[in-house]
Amino acid sequence: QAAAVMIALDREEAVTEEGDSAIDHVAKTYGLRVHTLARFSTLLEFLSDRPDLAAHLGALQAYQTQYGLTTRLE
Repeated sequence: QAAAVMIALDREEAVTEEGDSAIDHVAKTYGLRVHTLARFSTLLEFLSDRPDLAAHLGALQAYQTQYGLTTRLE
């Protein structure tokens, strides 16, 4: 039986009407701990510090605006 889930990138998406993140939803629904290697907000910070990758920042920020949580995870 699974005890936890590991995901590469937490996209920090709101998936319920209450505003729960996908990770919170999985944890509550299946009773599993969810571990992440990286968060979407961390990826945005990384891209904003890298001029050679900044061309991708706008598209990712638009994605976050449309699908992301209303408050940043810490």
